[in-house]
Amino acid sequence: MKILLLGAGGQLGQDLVASSGRYGIGIEAVGHAQCDIGSKDQLCAVFDSVSVDGVINAAAYTKVDQAETDIEAASRVNRDGAGLVADQCSAKGLPLLHVSTDYVFDGEGCNPYAHDGIVCPRSVYGRTKAEGEQLVLEEHSGAAVIRTSWLFGEHGPNFLKTMVRLAFERETIQVVSDQLGCPTWSAHLADALLSMMQKIVAGEVSAQGIYHYCGAPQASWHEFALDIIGEARRLGDPKVREVVPISTEEYPTPAERPRYSVLDCTRIEDEFGIQQGDWRLGVKEVVAQELRKRN
Repeated sequence: MKILLLGAGGQLGQDLVASSGRYGIGIEAVGHAQCDIGSKDQLCAVFDSVSVDGVINAAAYTKVDQAETDIEAASRVNRDGAGLVADQCSAKGLPLLHVSTDYVFDGEGCNPYAHDGIVCPRSVYGRTKAEGEQLVLEEHSGAAVIRTSWLFGEHGPNFLKTMVRLAFERETIQVVSDQLGCPTWSAHLADALLSMMQKIVAGEVSAQGIYHYCGAPQASWHEFALDIIGEARRLGDPKVREVVPISTEEYPTPAERPRYSVLDCTRIEDEFGIQQGDWRLGVKEVVAQELRKRN
């Protein structure tokens, strides 16, 4: 079995490449340097040059705050590019897994968002991802959208890496405590996506529509930070002495974040047998990796 991976150079993409062998899946890895998914010509050239059994689209514009002013670039990748990928997959009869985000929700809820919950994004990033989801499902009846949240891992910039760096630079760190969500280790998400694709290509499951996959348990950014700092203290001697909880209003950002974005992952467990991974395992692994880099 071989699949085409778009966005191969990103945080998730690199974990997908690293984990693919355990699933007996070959990867045609294509990063942004090889293909701008917002370009129909470039996409057609890639699809015409490979022979694969399925496609995972992990390519995205993820600079959440920058998207507020760089609307055209965010739309080109998250909306238009997503639709173009789905169109190519549909034309060639290839199953597609398209990665999306919890930012499609408004964050006003208090119960985990179901896969068929009403979307109402509050940011340009969230809006362009929601529009991309819609195009994917309109263009390709054999596509599945997988929403995730609060991704962190070994590769690329992310919240965990920022916390580790600050822990060795500052005695006090302030972290928002009134936004709740589900941290997700990118290695766990990679496993979920590869397991899904394996079963889809084998004909064991016919996937279509929206699924949720994220880590467990739910946490605030402050609680997430405390776990990261605790692991850094266990393994090293960081400078930080206090992690102070603050409100969203005390940490204004250009893009509005959902106050509550816990995802209900029932559907992916029911149909694929895929359970949520404990993100705290990922914290242990990635913090250890970060500290090794510092030594």
